[in-house]
Amino acid sequence: MDNVKAFNAAVTRYVREVTFKSPLETQRKAVLHGLVGVTDKTPVRDGLARGSWTVTINSPQDGIIRADDTSAPRDKDGGPTVARGMQATSGMKPFGIVYLNNNVEYAIHLEEGTPKMAPFAMVDRTYDELQAMF
Repeated sequence: MDNVKAFNAAVTRYVREVTFKSPLETQRKAVLHGLVGVTDKTPVRDGLARGSWTVTINSPQDGIIRADDTSAPRDKDGGPTVARGMQATSGMKPFGIVYLNNNVEYAIHLEEGTPKMAPFAMVDRTYDELQAMF
């Protein structure tokens, strides 16, 4: 029982010291870790799937990005995608809703796999990492 009380006290201190003193920075940190996580875990062939991760505030990105869309962003190393996403957080308000999504038409197949391809589970693995961090 003492371990549970000590753990609860540590979590309470953390929340008071970090989250409530700077909720917006805590949220930005979570968004950054989430964006870097999914971007880095996204497999790269031509950079379309990696370059199509977006961060939006208050509403998700609409539409589907087709594989043959030559105007869609391509990013093989992830840097420009993360920079674009972090720039999008400038409009965040504390405790606001932030969407991290990928609208490439085959993104679900990368995440969940197919009968012929194992899943990459970019979102699922990143979610697990975020839970451990926060």
